[in-house]
Amino acid sequence: MGEETIRVVLRFSPQVKRRVLETRWHPSQETIEDPEKTGWLRWQVDVADTLDLLPWVRGWGADVEVLEPKELKMSIVRDVKRLSRMYELESPVESKSDDYDDKRFASLFKD
Repeated sequence: MGEETIRVVLRFSPQVKRRVLETRWHPSQETIEDPEKTGWLRWQVDVADTLDLLPWVRGWGADVEVLEPKELKMSIVRDVKRLSRMYELESPVESKSDDYDDKRFASLFKD
């Protein structure tokens, strides 16, 4: 019987796309031009868990967006929120919880 896997889908910016494509990061990886954002790369793998993948994703910073799974995306969002508090980009009063809130999070980073 095969091991159950988790599908991870990431979107890489045009700035790092070439670098991502230079290396075979995982045996199951698949890459395509992102259908939703011109010039961006969609990268996906099937892994047993995301624990080992998390630091690698963090290392790409703002040049990667986690699309799936929701749990990995939420983990990155919690990290960003903690960094926002650390660097005083968000009031500690505003952020009593590490719960994921799309609208509130998006409002913090409007241009």
